[in-house]
Amino acid sequence: MGEEPPSKMGEELHIHDLPTEILQYIFTLLPAQDLYSSVVVVCERWNCIINSNFLRLKKLHLQFHERGIFGSFPNEKLDYNEINIKTVRYLPYLESAEIYCNDEYHPPFVCRLNDMFQYLSKFRFTLKRLVLNNFKRMPRTNIGLIDKYFESLEQLRLVNCSTLRSVNYNDISLLQNLTTLYLENCFDLTNSFLGHIGMECKKLAVLVISGVRGITNAGLLKFIEHKKTSIQKLGLCCYGISDEGFRRLSECSQLSVLYLEECRKLTWRGLDALNNSKSIELIVINRNGSATNEISYWLEMCRKWRKKKNFELIEEDDQRIPYIIFD
Repeated sequence: MGEEPPSKMGEELHIHDLPTEILQYIFTLLPAQDLYSSVVVVCERWNCIINSNFLRLKKLHLQFHERGIFGSFPNEKLDYNEINIKTVRYLPYLESAEIYCNDEYHPPFVCRLNDMFQYLSKFRFTLKRLVLNNFKRMPRTNIGLIDKYFESLEQLRLVNCSTLRSVNYNDISLLQNLTTLYLENCFDLTNSFLGHIGMECKKLAVLVISGVRGITNAGLLKFIEHKKTSIQKLGLCCYGISDEGFRRLSECSQLSVLYLEECRKLTWRGLDALNNSKSIELIVINRNGSATNEISYWLEMCRKWRKKKNFELIEEDDQRIPYIIFD
């Protein structure tokens, strides 16, 4: 992959809410773009960034707006011209890419996801982390490109990709180097998907499935069957999971962090099993749709009588908790 980047790294560039033309002009003024290892840009489109001279870039964070920034340019028409992949600059050290689409998507932008994936595929041997947020109509042709282009990917986060279907997620199981998978508000996840991921993703150590109610004991037990000795952090929407599922979770020998939401079937029996786990160090229970008076009482008892000093039970309403725990 060429020479290693110089040790003098760490310079970060943050640019927010500027029209693309001004953004391009700013890039021409930067004296040494190749020294920046991290660039965070909130903008209208992404081709101006990747055509700039960020040769040492290791982390790219893009956030898109649907139309003119805050209405400052009401007559401006966004240019969604196709990007000529052959002429786009290659970033030889890119390790992390985060792509956020603000507000509702713009239909032409969806059509350009193939272009974006093909561009990012240039970094298939260096890209380790990919985040896609708020792509609400990502078609299968796009999600299917993940396993095709990103065989070195270790961390994948899909947030608010709400129209994906279970058949799409089977492509994810082909990522053999995947260690962290985070799926939030990606509907239609099923038990079969959970079992398939557990069986195929051999290196998977961190799994978060938030805002999805399709998982029951059957899927969880199938996942545990394959990951009982390797899963380290787990976040689940427990809408369909009962005490038996929590009891089996307590048997996972490497599980240290557990995040639970919508625990409608969790009782003192399930909590007792988790409390007696030999490996779990932190449990976070989101109270949204979860904590009955019985559970609240038992949580308090566990705090008073817990057997291990490094074991905590926490109730939280803050929706940001999964990010705090797993980032």
